[in-house]
Amino acid sequence: MEVVAKAKKWGSSLGVVIPKDFVDRLGIRAEDKVIIDLKTPGKSDVLKKLFGKGKGKGERKTAQEWKDEFRRTLYKD
Repeated sequence: MEVVAKAKKWGSSLGVVIPKDFVDRLGIRAEDKVIIDLKTPGKSDVLKKLFGKGKGKGERKTAQEWKDEFRRTLYKD
């Protein structure tokens, strides 16, 4: 299950709020332990996927096609 959340300042740390519908769906309660797979959308993952994609495979894209693909990946909902 994937949810996008905004990190917020919490003392000298950062905290992430889990939306209520996910809490209810998963049955999470206060003090429960959860495992979180952290990613920063639109940064390193997108660039890693784009670089070398057409290398040696005969795939040719225009600069506009690369830009459109990058934006779709970066701003996907």
